[in-house]
Amino acid sequence: RYTFNSNARHRVALPRFIIMVSIGFLVNAAIMYALDFLAYLLAQVIATGTVFLLNFVIGKYWAFSGE
Repeated sequence: RYTFNSNARHRVALPRFIIMVSIGFLVNAAIMYALDFLAYLLAQVIATGTVFLLNFVIGKYWAFSGE
């Protein structure tokens, strides 16, 4: 409610949230796999930053949009 100013019903937002988190998990795993040649911590920082931004955008414009 505070971050995205959402009035979406829980029965709509919860499945979307679960899909969003699942996508984030898969993207994180894919980035970590693709950046295997880098140092582990550097790859994790890149993956975490990417998934953070991706989840924010998906959350704002789809998961909690209230549509």
